[in-house]
Amino acid sequence: MEIAVILAAIRKYWAAIPILGLAAFAIYQHVEGVKQAADLKVALANATTLTATNKSQAAALDAVKAQRIDNDAIATAVAAKLTGNTTKETVIKTTIQKAIANDPKVAAWADAPVPDSVRAALSGAQK
Repeated sequence: MEIAVILAAIRKYWAAIPILGLAAFAIYQHVEGVKQAADLKVALANATTLTATNKSQAAALDAVKAQRIDNDAIATAVAAKLTGNTTKETVIKTTIQKAIANDPKVAAWADAPVPDSVRAALSGAQK
């Protein structure tokens, strides 16, 4: 019996069914449009925040790059100084070895023990 009632209502209002369907579709589209507009606002706010963050990080990255250039210059200067010191050390050792081999007084001096106070001064230790 219920089916008969439903079929009778459909026959009576069949012309209104497409209009109700279109109205439902229009309401659905409006609701989706409102949701998409809200999502767009959120996305634009996020994009603005991310753009500002990227700018601040770019400034920090530029500072790090500048510091790296400075550090590279310092490392180069230290390496050059170390090379110079190594060269001087080699020259001094060679000179002392030649003097020890050629001069008996220098050989005697080189064989003498170094006093503890001198050894401490040379090593940087303090008493």
